[in-house]
Amino acid sequence: MSYECKICGRTYEDAMSFTLHIKNDHKLGIQEYYDKFLKKEGEGICKVCGKPTTYNGLNKGYAEYCSTTCSNRAPKQQEYTEIRCEICDMVISADSANATSKKFNNHLKRDHNIFNPKLYYDTYVRKEDEGYCPTCHKETTFISVVRGYEKYCSDSACMIAHQRTLKDDPNTKLHNMLNIRSMMKKIADSISEKYNNFLKSESKKSFGDVRTDPITHKTVKENKQVTTIDGTTTQLKTEISSSTQQDPYLGTQKMYRPKQESCTQNTYFDEIIDDGNSINETEWCH
Repeated sequence: MSYECKICGRTYEDAMSFTLHIKNDHKLGIQEYYDKFLKKEGEGICKVCGKPTTYNGLNKGYAEYCSTTCSNRAPKQQEYTEIRCEICDMVISADSANATSKKFNNHLKRDHNIFNPKLYYDTYVRKEDEGYCPTCHKETTFISVVRGYEKYCSDSACMIAHQRTLKDDPNTKLHNMLNIRSMMKKIADSISEKYNNFLKSESKKSFGDVRTDPITHKTVKENKQVTTIDGTTTQLKTEISSSTQQDPYLGTQKMYRPKQESCTQNTYFDEIIDDGNSINETEWCH
């Protein structure tokens, strides 16, 4: 398939070379070129809801529907396959390729006394290089007057070898490389966006490790620094709140002090109650 530039008239044999020509020589995006020179009236608008549809490339143009929902809602139309007889110009059509082939074969037998569809196809329809394997050049199998010949011979090795040849083509390699780079960039951007959104949502929740100090009985949210993919550092808020409890007897909030641990140090001499029975000392060592 060849591509002719509508701007300068140059012709290219593959889509990749043509795309590079449009971008480099005419400084246009391929979709911009398509919209300007190839887009048909009404194309790019959903046939059901009227919303814009997706651009699918130079060969396919715009999608007919904006979504699967609209595609399912669209009235189903039978896609007829038709073929014109090269002898009498009669048009034979049906709702499938196989049905069209059968009707056309009956037409050849009844109206032209031709009982071999392959003979008709080779005489009136067949192209110059059609029917020969591109790898080994053997003749390929005839399918029908609608579909013509198989592209490859019955040997699967020929098809594999031809595909490897296409992979080694510079234009194919460049096309694959550009597709891989574009795909990797989209994946990286998606991961970065999701990660940064996650950090933002967590910082709004005052993200931190909550612990209770065993001495002061205060709830502490520790400081944390989080570095995003783009290199910015976010300092999350530190919160310290006193742990208070309601005294059931006084009806007021009471701040509980940490309990003093016992020790074995000597206490200070305080006083002697000279009643002959007891000697009092201080309760605490200091």
